[in-house]
Amino acid sequence: YSEEIASEIDAEVRRIISEAHEQCEAILREHIDELHLVAKYLIENEKIDGDDFEKLIHGELEAPKVEKTSETDINIDIPEEKTPDFTLNEEKEEITEASIELGKKAESDESEE
Repeated sequence: YSEEIASEIDAEVRRIISEAHEQCEAILREHIDELHLVAKYLIENEKIDGDDFEKLIHGELEAPKVEKTSETDINIDIPEEKTPDFTLNEEKEEITEASIELGKKAESDESEE
């Protein structure tokens, strides 16, 4: 197929992934309290079965109290705005190759001084 069709396909794939990403973040934000509850339980118990999960979510099982030893222990905030990186592998390779060439040029410029 043509370059134009490939470009249209890429744009549609980006749109689908971006939409799914937004839906995922919305779901996580909507259920952030449950996410924290399960995270606290898992920090203490390392695993959870289906019955305990249901009880925990429905308030029939209490999550253990977890002392935070650092800010990252149970901080599971979902950023409001985060744009996923949709750079194609070919573009990343071109960027890397350009960076390497620039690095070589900078090295040769420094050696000339």
